[in-house]
Amino acid sequence: MKVQVLLPLRWCRYPSSYVFDAEAENFPLTGLRFVGLMSMIDPPRAAVPDAVAKCRSAGIKVGLSAVIIHWLTVRVATNTRVLK
Repeated sequence: MKVQVLLPLRWCRYPSSYVFDAEAENFPLTGLRFVGLMSMIDPPRAAVPDAVAKCRSAGIKVGLSAVIIHWLTVRVATNTRVLK
């Protein structure tokens, strides 16, 4: 999951009771500034290593394709026993 954060160039304060409505577009959509990006990793399920082993025993070649940081891909592949 990735979350991109955009804020108006002029900081607007909305009361906590304000109801944002995407259809009515009752909030700024222009003049925004990128202020950050957050990313989380969902840990593999506990059953993944066993599933990988079963696939291998059935003659299936198991691999991992990911568009993430190399060291993180290696770590996930190692933890799930995709990478021996």
